Amino acid sequence: MNEHRSRITVTVVLIVSLALLGGVAGFYCRSQGPMFDRDRRAQSGPQMAAAIQELVDAWDHVQMASAKVDTVLDAAGGLEGGTKGEGRYDFLKDNGHTSIHFKLTNMLRIKSPEEGENVEYWTAERLIFVTDGAVLYRFVEQSKHKTVTKVEYDPDDILQVGGRLLLDALQRDNRLSLMPDQTLQGKDVYVIEAESLADGSKTIHYFDKATGIRLKMAELDQSGGDYLTITLSELDLSPQFEPDHFTMTPSEGVEWVDETSGTP
Repeated sequence: MNEHRSRITVTVVLIVSLALLGGVAGFYCRSQGPMFDRDRRAQSGPQMAAAIQELVDAWDHVQMASAKVDTVLDAAGGLEGGTKGEGRYDFLKDNGHTSIHFKLTNMLRIKSPEEGENVEYWTAERLIFVTDGAVLYRFVEQSKHKTVTKVEYDPDDILQVGGRLLLDALQRDNRLSLMPDQTLQGKDVYVIEAESLADGSKTIHYFDKATGIRLKMAELDQSGGDYLTITLSELDLSPQFEPDHFTMTPSEGVEWVDETSGTP
């Protein structure tokens, strides 16, 4: 039974990593926060354009930030269960590049048929994504196995929380609607609903008006409930980072995979 459980655990952790990479690291995901009163009309056109420009301008004035990250995923790699994640997201702008350090520890609650019974158990994984704007390091710890993969940087491969790149991607692939303003964590936020042009799925994004930082997004499932939510909180706009915070180097006990043409 333990061997069977171990195989399921490794498979589920891998699948959840990919799900969170697609949702957490991607520019956008199918999401929605609290259900809106549809009698309160959404705005688009000039109002949307003005809001987006305001968010870009606010983001351009922020040089660095650190925030607590919480994720909730109503799945465990295709099995019944759920996933909760906690971590931090840091970024620093310098000479036109944005360095990012994003770490997340996920706890997976898995329900699986085992010897004729439904067994519920917990497992964990640790993820760290680091980029200096040129290369991306992906650290994954699963079942005591640690791997770092170094690849060429692609913004789609790590969580983006603001700026022209994120907002352009939202506009390119979605039909956007500006919903009534809300207050989140004591901050005034723009609420943007994104309906995918590809499949009609929806995403709700909550952007802090003062910083342009996306404080929350949540994914809507087919029944209208939240499937995946990602929240940034405890925002610090003047954090202190160690000199090596936005890079990784090989270390003992960690498998290192370099998919670039350079060296660590």
